[in-house]
Amino acid sequence: MRNHEPLGTEAVAARLGNGSVLPTIASDHVQFEVGQIDIGRFTMNRKQERTPVQAIEAALTEKLTWKDGSPVKLRLLPAITKHQLAQFEQSLGNAVSADIRDLLFLAAGFEFPPVGTVNFLGIDLSVETFFRSVPILGDEYGNFWVVDTEPGNGDWGAVFFWCHDPAVGVIQAPTLSAFLEQIFDIGRPDHRDALASIRERCHRIWADDPYLASVAEARNADDPTLSTFARSLPDSFDVADLRKD
Repeated sequence: MRNHEPLGTEAVAARLGNGSVLPTIASDHVQFEVGQIDIGRFTMNRKQERTPVQAIEAALTEKLTWKDGSPVKLRLLPAITKHQLAQFEQSLGNAVSADIRDLLFLAAGFEFPPVGTVNFLGIDLSVETFFRSVPILGDEYGNFWVVDTEPGNGDWGAVFFWCHDPAVGVIQAPTLSAFLEQIFDIGRPDHRDALASIRERCHRIWADDPYLASVAEARNADDPTLSTFARSLPDSFDVADLRKD
């Protein structure tokens, strides 16, 4: 895991000329792309959203099943100690928020057969991003879901699907709690699998990216948010404004 700067707060994104990316994210209604990265659209009510602990505790009380109706077992990993928390925070370079601390004192992660093992400490998961992040889940193809972390207040933000082939990054969920709900949805009656659908979308995004404009065009845009963002970027970047879609 490598720590980088956290994401900002605009619904625009940039791509380096060599394909590297520097993302930003909006807070409420978001469609987001980073280079070859499209991240879907999400509407959320933060006042009604469960905390990560509440999401897991609720799932433990539910009857989660496979599509054939057979039960799926949700098993928590052991909680971390205060010493382990101190070591983890040292590796991050900052303290985590109260919600994340409560989460880690409940469980360091969990095993859920439809997706495998979710590990909130990023243990045995290694991926580089261009923002400060923690990998929390991998798939069988060598791709990862990573959570954006905020060094200022220790909050954890959006969860990204970081695909390596094709080189696409997609916002999977606007918050960690929303991501956990997506995981547990796989075992709920509708068996909705947002994680699988995001993989499929990556290939379409790579082949057909309608959002990119040159950084010069973006700097001259009438929209102050877009133009200000573009002026902070090198000439080798492309910019995607995803609010218009």
